Amino acid sequence: PTFTIARELDGHFAAATADHLVHVDPYRLGGSAYAPGQDAIGRLLDELESLGLDEELEDPGENTVVLMEWGEQMATALAPERLEIHIDRPLDSSDVASAGSDGELTSNGTRTVAFVPVGKRWAAFDLQ
Repeated sequence: PTFTIARELDGHFAAATADHLVHVDPYRLGGSAYAPGQDAIGRLLDELESLGLDEELEDPGENTVVLMEWGEQMATALAPERLEIHIDRPLDSSDVASAGSDGELTSNGTRTVAFVPVGKRWAAFDLQ
């Protein structure tokens, strides 16, 4: 691909430990070819493996956070235990007024962020 699929960053999180962040944009890999279903999941995993990202996903390490931008259709297959971050922007009359000439929303508008823990690993985290 001619665009970045994964970017790795090293730094420090709140606990001041040396940490590693892997930001993956797998939705760029297959485009519309990834409809929900096992065939799509298999193709995606094959592509991630060919890019060397499968190791980061299978065993990310104690101080590694993998941030993956993907729609809900692949989340369960890629990470049965995960923290989902839902960013929603309800449409209302002010949003319609701020839409560009091509019908796409601009960067204006209020967003709602919800953290959804999935699996035992995330159950103990207080995300309020």
